Amino acid sequence: MSIYNKISCVLIALAIALGAFGAHAWQAILEGHRSTFDTGHLYHLTQAIGLLAYIAIVGNRFQRRHRMAFSFILIGIILFSGSLYLLSFPDIFGGTWRTVLGPVTPVGGLLMIAGWIMAAFSIKVNN
Repeated sequence: MSIYNKISCVLIALAIALGAFGAHAWQAILEGHRSTFDTGHLYHLTQAIGLLAYIAIVGNRFQRRHRMAFSFILIGIILFSGSLYLLSFPDIFGGTWRTVLGPVTPVGGLLMIAGWIMAAFSIKVNN
């Protein structure tokens, strides 16, 4: 299994764990910020599953252009979902953190979009 498969699987496991904590252990803490957390979680899980599918589609032809697309999406997940997760805990990451993390979210989103566009153009279609 390549490092890319492993990273994708760890991302999926992490999304499941964070989703469980968000639904149970952190339920009271997330009150009023549930939708922010849920958005981060939704994108985290769907992008991680998408990365695993992308690797399966490309198969053993996983070249530099594929690694670049993978990296853009991975960094996008970390920035987009990670910032939303942190913003969901205003008692810990409020105040100054909010002004720092707020602009990070759209940068992560743009990286995910760019990564998927790169992925689309990197897949060779045999006619």
